[in-house]
Amino acid sequence: MDIKKLEAWYELNHRKLLFRETTDPYKIWISEIMLQQTQVETVLPFFKSFIKKYPTVYQLAKTDQETLKKDVEGLGYYRRFKYMLIAAQQIVDVHKGFPKTHKDVLSLPGVGRYTAGAIMSIAYNKPYSALDGNVIRVLSRYLHIDDDFRIEKNKKKLDLINQEFIKQARPSIYTQSLMELGALICRPKNPKCEICPLSNHC
Repeated sequence: MDIKKLEAWYELNHRKLLFRETTDPYKIWISEIMLQQTQVETVLPFFKSFIKKYPTVYQLAKTDQETLKKDVEGLGYYRRFKYMLIAAQQIVDVHKGFPKTHKDVLSLPGVGRYTAGAIMSIAYNKPYSALDGNVIRVLSRYLHIDDDFRIEKNKKKLDLINQEFIKQARPSIYTQSLMELGALICRPKNPKCEICPLSNHC
């Protein structure tokens, strides 16, 4: 993969989203939880008002489940926010601040392998793979892998491949590059292959 070309494309073409213009692990965590099964356009106003009300994890940890549910009313899939508050309290009480290791981030309630990888790579610039739907689509098309990624062993295989790629990259830019490429160019239908930075070897 021409990683430098991919990263250069991202730096010129990515959307200036609030949660992509920061390296604050707290804000990246909030955005990733909000983006689960939810469109970016839907999340943006909620994220903006949420961060205004809860600028740090310490303010979030002090709220209660009922208040938090009202704050995110309209986003749906509310169980994630129940875990979010429990995780915020764990971050404050156990870690005394947002954790900095993959193991500790992964231990937070509601945080799986993808979210931990996204936080570690985007916030801390550490080489941890983060496979979401967009990244899976880009990599499987690029590598011509026709596996069913609902099957865990297939997902793990792709995760290992992505882990090798990210070790050769600038992790923060690389992870966001693949996400953005999948969202803007390598779309599920009608991909814009003619302007894709990876089209030469895809």
